[in-house]
Amino acid sequence: MKVELTASVFADAIEGLGIQATPQWVLSEGKLALGPYYSYVEWQSRRINSIGSVDLTELTQTDELLFEPSDRMLWGVYLNDSNHRIPSKMLPVAWDEERPTYGTLRLSSATYFLLDHKSVYWIAPDGKMFVVLYDAALSVRSTQILRLRLSDDFDLLFAEGRLCGWMLSHPARYLSAPWHRPDMSASDADGEIAALLYDCIEIVNDP
Repeated sequence: MKVELTASVFADAIEGLGIQATPQWVLSEGKLALGPYYSYVEWQSRRINSIGSVDLTELTQTDELLFEPSDRMLWGVYLNDSNHRIPSKMLPVAWDEERPTYGTLRLSSATYFLLDHKSVYWIAPDGKMFVVLYDAALSVRSTQILRLRLSDDFDLLFAEGRLCGWMLSHPARYLSAPWHRPDMSASDADGEIAALLYDCIEIVNDP
């Protein structure tokens, strides 16, 4: 399936195995990383040789989709969350009701681009789902949607064939310090911890 990542930049969504790694959500920095490295040095050494939406200056705050130059396959993502909340009634699509498709992306051509989108977030009242949507996606009312599951509980979201955001299910499981593996041993990540996460996000981002 051909999808559009940004204006005139395309990739193939390929069903199968995605990225064999655990998401790291650093809430204090508003960043989510997914890739085979948990060290900043290792991540950077591969990142600077990648194609895709690579922000080598680290000035644009673009979302990064990192592809291997040799085969144009996606190997990592480095994304910004948002501090602008929308209520449930404004969600254009019930993403939680869409079944995920496991897979990954292959860039159609070796290129560089920016994903410098304004975005909003929605968190489920029980704290078990966190969604970031690009502003342009808020007007989309489409049944042609895709939850592309790159790894455990992490999906890229597409509507009408275009990238429109991302989603992390059971987000409390993946909270971590910068460049540290999440502590997956928390037994109450979907209970009290999830509820506390919801309260924390709502308090911090309450206008």
